[in-house]
Amino acid sequence: MIVREVLCKSALVKSGIPGVSFVLNPYTGCAHGCVYCYASFMGRFRPHTERWGDFVDVKVNFTDRLRRECTRTVEGEVLVSSVTDPYQPVEAAYRITRTCLKLLGMMVTSRMRRSAVPGLETAGASPPSVSILTKSDLVTRDVDVLRRIPSVEVGMTITSAKDEVASVFEPGAPPPSRRLRALEHLASNDIATWAFVGPVLPHYSDSVSELAGLFRRLGDVGVKRILVDKMNLYPKSLAGVLSACRGDSQASRSVGRARIDPEGYEIMLKQNIGEARAFAPCPVEIVF
Repeated sequence: MIVREVLCKSALVKSGIPGVSFVLNPYTGCAHGCVYCYASFMGRFRPHTERWGDFVDVKVNFTDRLRRECTRTVEGEVLVSSVTDPYQPVEAAYRITRTCLKLLGMMVTSRMRRSAVPGLETAGASPPSVSILTKSDLVTRDVDVLRRIPSVEVGMTITSAKDEVASVFEPGAPPPSRRLRALEHLASNDIATWAFVGPVLPHYSDSVSELAGLFRRLGDVGVKRILVDKMNLYPKSLAGVLSACRGDSQASRSVGRARIDPEGYEIMLKQNIGEARAFAPCPVEIVF
């Protein structure tokens, strides 16, 4: 893994993601190396010869930038993160995400106090909410910080409940068993949690039984909301997924069907998710 320290021009970036106002991406690149990762396009913006998943750029001035930018009006939802994992292994040493959450927490608390004072309720001063999306149980390190942010939620991406499947498709990420325990730990500390089941893996996690089993497990660990997304088979993603399926002819055929007949596959997947919803103890939303 190639780790470089770089400088960034900004921290808070306006988002085009529906429902998200700003995103924070303290790193470029990701050590998790997920074979289906759509964020590999970010490699075009850095002079890297390494393949996506083999490098991480650490934005060492990121918290200084955020500290300045927190003085401006920030409303809506702030997502941490959209094209990297904020809790990938380098975060254990650099602690950039932790510091960012402290800053966001102070901003939210300050706005809430201000809005509670008669005469100071100014337009555009409503406090933002904070949403985290990760594949790592390292997020539990920051329970003390998260508990001090009034409007925070932690989302965990889980594409399969089976560790052996995840080890092929998400080789550098903590196994799902650890992610599930992390969700349970967060919920036990009164931190709102949600799950992103995306992308659904053809053959491995798209059947009614697999989806229902995963939904039930997520409910068992206290998840209050589940978002489900299909796999987007961009050329680079397709190549990575097919490579991961090598040696499993059924899986390769399933991926092939999803690529050749995307509309038919989407109809089938929506039907399977709909049937599996009956086994989920929390709301399930299809986002594709």
